[in-house]
Amino acid sequence: MRQQILDLARTGIAVSQIAAEVGVAETTVRATCRQVTQPPRRRRRFTSDDLQRAQQLHAQGR
Repeated sequence: MRQQILDLARTGIAVSQIAAEVGVAETTVRATCRQVTQPPRRRRRFTSDDLQRAQQLHAQGR
């Protein structure tokens, strides 16, 4: 399905037409195409010190 969506998108067919042909929602077509054009987001990683400081600030109402 994913490859079919990408192949159809490369031909310039409208998102609504691709969705109808493949049998998925338009948002699925858009999301599939976006995954190819954008690198995946990296999760932020917080150290235990960062988390402890955040908890302290939250407890203080800051």
